[in-house]
Amino acid sequence: MRSRDTAARNIEDMSAAIDALYVFASEPDNWQEMTDLLADFAGRDQTEEYDTLLSSLKDHTRRAETLAQRLHAPEDTPPALPAGLAGFDRLGRVTGLTEPARETLAHYCAQGPTAGALPDFHDPENARSLVRALRELAKGPGSAPALFRLADADGRDRVVGMTVAPAAAPPKVYETFEQTVPAQHHANTRMILIVPQRHAATEDPDAYRRLLGLSPAESRLAAELQTGSTLKEAAASLGISINTARNQLHSVFEKIGVNRQSDLIRHLSDMMALGTLMDTSVREGGAVGHAGQPAPEVMRLPCGRRLAYREFGNPAGHPVVILPSSLRSSLGWPPETTAAEDLGIRLIIVERPGIGRSDPDPSMTLESIAADIAALADHLGLSRFALSGRSSGTPFTLAAAAHLGDRITRVLLASPRFGVPHGHGNSQSMLSYCFNGLRRHPWLLRSSASILKAKISAPIMRQLTLHFFERSPIDVAYLKRDTELMENSVVAAVESFWHSHEGLFQEAQLFLDGIDLDLSGLTAPVEIWHGSEDRIITPDETRAHLERLGLRPDRMEEVPGEGHFFVTYHYRALLEAAIRTP
Repeated sequence: MRSRDTAARNIEDMSAAIDALYVFASEPDNWQEMTDLLADFAGRDQTEEYDTLLSSLKDHTRRAETLAQRLHAPEDTPPALPAGLAGFDRLGRVTGLTEPARETLAHYCAQGPTAGALPDFHDPENARSLVRALRELAKGPGSAPALFRLADADGRDRVVGMTVAPAAAPPKVYETFEQTVPAQHHANTRMILIVPQRHAATEDPDAYRRLLGLSPAESRLAAELQTGSTLKEAAASLGISINTARNQLHSVFEKIGVNRQSDLIRHLSDMMALGTLMDTSVREGGAVGHAGQPAPEVMRLPCGRRLAYREFGNPAGHPVVILPSSLRSSLGWPPETTAAEDLGIRLIIVERPGIGRSDPDPSMTLESIAADIAALADHLGLSRFALSGRSSGTPFTLAAAAHLGDRITRVLLASPRFGVPHGHGNSQSMLSYCFNGLRRHPWLLRSSASILKAKISAPIMRQLTLHFFERSPIDVAYLKRDTELMENSVVAAVESFWHSHEGLFQEAQLFLDGIDLDLSGLTAPVEIWHGSEDRIITPDETRAHLERLGLRPDRMEEVPGEGHFFVTYHYRALLEAAIRTP
């Protein structure tokens, strides 16, 4: 009788699980159904009967993934990119281009642009303009694309489009470019020229200020002229004198590089087409800057994979490379990046394989990530530098430090996580039951991550962040009190899913398999900083992992009264420690 009751209850629970799965997949802001489901599975006794029944969920998870991808995709088929694209290598040779870009550039060339060759410009000054644009991007691509001008046959400059580094391109541009340019030329492309197609005028004066650097008064005048008004009509509409309007127009001419009103209208129309594209990409969570932060840069590893990173601070300063937690991109914490500049530090934050814009590595190991960091150091010309690991970035930081030996000046670990977390008290954290789910039913957690990737948004990540830290009251207090911290954490988490969910899943699997580090090559001093009130990973857990690894840090700093987020407010002390002379 008892076994029959148990079987009936299992079937009833499984029906509820199926309902939860589809609710999670279908409702945009729903996350509680899946976390409750994972928690429930983690608390179950592992019996053969229950595990067999649970396996029947597999077909439903696949259907739920497909459902999520369909439901949370854009409602309409995205329109074709309203711009032509041309790629250039470091010497200015064309790596690939779309037909609209070919037609535009052909106007300035003798034979028309050809992939693999330098553009044969009629005017030598245009070749120099191309070289200057490449040099500017080589200094370090920022978040804003730059206007690109070429001289017409009569010597007048025309704004042809905008230049941007591949890594800084909006997602739509980036994806179209990858589909256009042969894969073997992706690594050689240093600059993408985005050539607008004619587009409807905008009536938003603020758009001209944001995208073309016009003053508020100049922006209002440009918007009036763009609607077809004469200068006299625009002056009357704006309530300014005709002389004031002429002065503002002259300033607009100088900023945009034209000298006739008809040219101005054409350029405004073209640039607003691109401006709409850039603004949309930012709203959709693209990498074209967050609050003035640089977009990720991308290097090609020897195996062909892309590895993304951001740079902050002083380019000529003491290099410090940060490996953040698994659920975080290379987005910087503004107070910390400002402090890095004040301290003369070149701060480099890396996105590990499958996180952010870095390609997944199907064969990822601690050793392979150490090799990736070594390749990045070579790419950036870092002879010696400090390494800092944050939270779950800790094992990868130690592996890289051991791999690089005396090239590492110091290892600094903050809120370190070395393995699968323990439960505290009578309940488990979200992190604990996710690992339990991965241990028993990896396909379920992978599907959950896939569905989350399909429906990722700031609102859902904001709620998940609070849920993740609910066992650490001081960290919840940080997040609720400091809106800048919350939003930075949310944006970084959303960015971490930019490419896929595989990085998060693979790193979790590595932790579950057990972190086994060979530290024989480690020569740099190691410092560990930990909040005394951290309940995500307690100081006692950290000490136990250190003992298991046989690692005796040169310094163990337990910060009184602080939690997992202590680095948010103690960033300057950590940066100073990173560059301290051994």
